[in-house]
Amino acid sequence: MATAPGALPSRPRPLARDRLPAVAVDGKTCRGARRADGTRVHLLGAAEHGGHLLDHLEVDAKHNETSHFTALLEPLDLDGVVVTFDALHTVRANLNWLAREKQARYIAVKRNQPSLYAQVKNLPWRNIPAGDRQHDRGHGREEHRTLKAATLAAGLCFPWAAQAICLTRRIRSLSGQKKWRTFTIYAVTSLTASQATPAHLAAWIRGHWHIENCSADCTYE
Repeated sequence: MATAPGALPSRPRPLARDRLPAVAVDGKTCRGARRADGTRVHLLGAAEHGGHLLDHLEVDAKHNETSHFTALLEPLDLDGVVVTFDALHTVRANLNWLAREKQARYIAVKRNQPSLYAQVKNLPWRNIPAGDRQHDRGHGREEHRTLKAATLAAGLCFPWAAQAICLTRRIRSLSGQKKWRTFTIYAVTSLTASQATPAHLAAWIRGHWHIENCSADCTYE
């Protein structure tokens, strides 16, 4: 069930002065929590980037998350807020609702729309300069991240999409085999280049991953 009205703030707070506030939508299966029939409790939550929970709903199973997307976000003030989520929620009806009813922006990470994924992947990324580079070393690994963003021309088969994103991660362990592994992530956003710099996009995607990877009483799926 949802949290009680008024128990949590309905307006996300920005983490940086020059960056719009952001909310991550993600599902998680709770450790050790089971229903009477033995099935695990699965929650769909909305959390500020930075970790503060705004609200959550219990859903029957992971594949039912999408149908609870609007019910979860309806009580929140999302005007001008960036909402991040993974491929499971890249449903046209949900994106239209976010833009038209909530005046929110979105960043959709990963893939579940084959035609969209192919269009984004096949953009001439080699000819697009890097907009943001970051390097981290800690927690037993070293990571290099390079983000490119491209303004989309009319015709992309996805509602409200303004930019495509290509994020390349090169990661290696600092112990044992130090072989580099490379991962490429594609995303789309309704944010225009004037609304978000590549550094902003990189920060929002990192903020979403932080929420996905958090594990306390629940583990994120």
